[in-house]
Amino acid sequence: MSLNIKDFFKHLLIYKSAFAGLVIILALVGLSIYTVITLPYEEATKLWRAGEQHWLDNPRNALPSWINLFSSKKLPETIVLSTDKSQAGVSKAIISVEGKFNIIRIDFSFNYEYDDFPSEINLFFRSNFTTSAPKVTVSWIKPNGEEITLKVFLISKDYSYYISNDEKLARDLTSTISAKLNKTFEYDALPSTLLFAQEDESIFNPNTAKVMKGRYRLQVEAICFETGTDLFSKFVVYGKVYGWAGTDHLRRDLGIALLWGTPIALSFGVIASVSIA
Repeated sequence: MSLNIKDFFKHLLIYKSAFAGLVIILALVGLSIYTVITLPYEEATKLWRAGEQHWLDNPRNALPSWINLFSSKKLPETIVLSTDKSQAGVSKAIISVEGKFNIIRIDFSFNYEYDDFPSEINLFFRSNFTTSAPKVTVSWIKPNGEEITLKVFLISKDYSYYISNDEKLARDLTSTISAKLNKTFEYDALPSTLLFAQEDESIFNPNTAKVMKGRYRLQVEAICFETGTDLFSKFVVYGKVYGWAGTDHLRRDLGIALLWGTPIALSFGVIASVSIA
């Protein structure tokens, strides 16, 4: 028996394509076993059907992260900063004013050293007020020190500010930049580009706009009209690459589909080969 196995591998090595095929099959079998053990089918289907809210911190239609290894242009990864946990770049202060109301100041700061602009920018709030909604002011500070007020608004108990979809902000930014450089935009520039771009001639063409690299800050100041009110916030700068497989239009990790696609495809292959044997 051992001789037959030895002869089998000896002959197999003669045919490089057959040996390569065997290696691929063994790798797929190993991956299938790993998938079944580490990601049970019930958990995989639950994650896949969870909906966009579950994957809210992921970018849409992102490429795999390993793309950056082969690209001269470094695509951005997603940056998530939250007051719910202690992390670098996040600070929060609560100031009581004569025991009548509170001022909450939240500061998010991060380095942006990528060669392309974010795909989206979102800011999420959660508050425990009873009747009087906090008044929130959101400000943006660029690496060159320029400060921009993005929006002033009242929040609900769960509130989402989709900065990159703010049409009024886009109009205000394009108007300000056009006045500075005495030139008009010929395309609909998004806040995700305008907030990160160098303000020179290149910004007026989407193909030449350049990222202003450096440290950015987003500041939140909330006036809470009830003394017991607290405010929590999460700031997400969405990138264009994610994980080893990327994401789909619903932000879902495509790695889940690819992992579970392997054992399913192998099972179909085995059934087909047995049925025609």
